[in-house]
Amino acid sequence: MRPFQYLREVDFDPPEDRAPISLVHDGKVAGILALVALLLNGLSLAALEFFRHTEADRTLISWGMYSTGDYLVPSILGSPILTKPPAFYWLQSMSISVFGTTAEWAARAPSPLFAALLTAVQYLFLRAAGGTIGLAMLGAVMIMTGGLYLELANVAEIDMTYGAFAAMSFACLYIALDRQSLRALLFGYLFCAIGFLVKGPPIVAFFLATAVLSHLWIATRSSSVTKPSLRWIVVVHLLSAAILVAIIGAWIALLTDRVGVDALWLQFKTEIVERIVIPSHRRRGALFYVVSLCSALLPWSLVALLSNISPTRRELGLSWVPPLLVPFLSIAVCSGVFLLSLAEGKSTRYLFPLFAPAMALATIAIANSRSHTLSYRIATVAGFIAVGLSAGLPFAFEAPFISRVTLTMAAGVLGVSALVLALNAQRRSALGTMASVLLLVAAIRFGEQTVFAPLRNVQHGVIPLASEIDAVVPKSAPIHTVEIFERWIPYYLQRAGRTVERATPSTAASIASSGGFEGRAYLLLTHIEEFWRVLQLQSIDTTTRIIFDSGEREDHVLVVECDARALPYLFFQRELPVVPSEPFYAELKENPLDV
Repeated sequence: MRPFQYLREVDFDPPEDRAPISLVHDGKVAGILALVALLLNGLSLAALEFFRHTEADRTLISWGMYSTGDYLVPSILGSPILTKPPAFYWLQSMSISVFGTTAEWAARAPSPLFAALLTAVQYLFLRAAGGTIGLAMLGAVMIMTGGLYLELANVAEIDMTYGAFAAMSFACLYIALDRQSLRALLFGYLFCAIGFLVKGPPIVAFFLATAVLSHLWIATRSSSVTKPSLRWIVVVHLLSAAILVAIIGAWIALLTDRVGVDALWLQFKTEIVERIVIPSHRRRGALFYVVSLCSALLPWSLVALLSNISPTRRELGLSWVPPLLVPFLSIAVCSGVFLLSLAEGKSTRYLFPLFAPAMALATIAIANSRSHTLSYRIATVAGFIAVGLSAGLPFAFEAPFISRVTLTMAAGVLGVSALVLALNAQRRSALGTMASVLLLVAAIRFGEQTVFAPLRNVQHGVIPLASEIDAVVPKSAPIHTVEIFERWIPYYLQRAGRTVERATPSTAASIASSGGFEGRAYLLLTHIEEFWRVLQLQSIDTTTRIIFDSGEREDHVLVVECDARALPYLFFQRELPVVPSEPFYAELKENPLDV
């Protein structure tokens, strides 16, 4: 059976497409979808400077691992940083090793790879759950064109890798519950453990909450799902949980041996306990995360809503939907949102482990609409609106440093792809519409590379700033930071061949005893949060001077030159702080260095 044979049908649930999942045919389709996702996201890695300062943080940590060979304790600019487990940094270090460069595209390479994996997993999950080839392809296309997916698929961030392992763990858990499969449950706990090593405890909480609540639903509410015995539930979960405990426990034991119990407990208390117990000033409750998740699923959350607002729509219950699937997906999403709302200050990116189950629900909602006519109409209208907007873009938008030819070309590519979408949707061609959506995303990526990236690099890039700093500090002198939180400047300084380290009590004592660089030390400080340290230095050392002030830029930084012997008087923190330090002026003799 050819994989795409029935996709020209309007109906996503044709009776002739009821073939069970096939490792050969469905493996080919999943591979093709993964390749498309890889091309959409992997060809757009190099043009843009680091978009977030956390991209620079991840890369500096991985760079440090690769340089020192210490793959157990993550460190940044020489200081241990235990905010995240090391698995993602292992992947980035591997990328740096394979490609032989620390450039942005090499640091970002793991994200499009795992974005492709997530796409394939979503397709195979929907097929394994009983969905047709067409519907599973729709689910895969939806996930690779969702808003948050596109945002995270080509950046040097942890979330895409984390989301892929979360999707695999949820898929295995569903199969284990639906078929009472010990093997699937073992793999579910294995992927959950690896997800823990990627970003920490939230995935374990999401996984266990979904497992417990799903078992309760099966036991109390379901009459059409085979109910396993309590003994089977306890035994298989204990056996499977042993894998999770063994993997996580081994890592914690090795890490404790290196950094000590106190350091680990401090990090656990800061990242987990205090986020739950201490109210956050952000006040992000469950409603905030629900709205954020719907925004992350755009445009498909809106399409799903509009496709089902008709009073004549049929009740949920397509012939292919097993009785456990919708409750399972709903439990995964709702319990995850509730757990995340307990830690009010968490970023909305922590929702990404719920992205795959939430998008699966949206896929079912769209396929469940009484008629797919409305969905096609939405796509047609959206396509023609995009054609109009792209036609007016070169005239309404003036981008400095971007030629009119480049802007017109990007708008033309976007307009043509939008027109193709509108025409295919008007013809109600399922395969054509899905292919057109992917073509539209490719056009958006093209616009990112040709217009957005050059424009942002000029307006917000820090490479010129790093070059200015490099020029004013003596070439062989190391540059030290204290608590600078946006570390893309240190990253680009290291790219330029500079030695950049964080000043700690031990490094300050070492610099003072060795005399620094010709008796001087050079500090990179942020103006807003660390100017008080300049005043502190000036009270200690009268030769302290600001040799560079970036001025009123987005990244307002200072480079301060001082006597190397002054550094131990600044009372640096040994651990990398997670919030800026309050000004602290020690009681000192006047001019203690006697200079």
